[in-house]
Amino acid sequence: MQLGYWQNNITSNDHTLEVTDNNWFVYVARSAAYSRLNNYRQAIEDCSRAIEIKPNCEMAYYNRGVAYGMLGNYRQAMEDFNRAIEIKPDFELAYNNRACIYLDQGDKISSCRDALKACAIGICKALEMAKSKGYCR
Repeated sequence: MQLGYWQNNITSNDHTLEVTDNNWFVYVARSAAYSRLNNYRQAIEDCSRAIEIKPNCEMAYYNRGVAYGMLGNYRQAMEDFNRAIEIKPDFELAYNNRACIYLDQGDKISSCRDALKACAIGICKALEMAKSKGYCR
């Protein structure tokens, strides 16, 4: 019922952060909302704050990696996807996005490896793209 009082996910999350302490979950949720609004810098800030609170939060690393990727900072995006996978070895979204970066960089072997892994655990989008470029069979 109270959600009806808030304009959107951002203001709802802002309020929650005002009335709670160290709420890593809300920072991650708000980062996703900022990303949907193409406000990637704010998304990165929220993910970094979530990581300060909960250092092994794979979703914060993943979301931050996506935001860095959207800003063209592929090195940092890869570091965050790597960390997300380190924390959660079956994190198909991180494998999929890492495969896409490898694909864009022309790294056929790494792209195919990650795309196959992502597909084996649930997401085949990167594999479809890699196959269309002749990277994977």
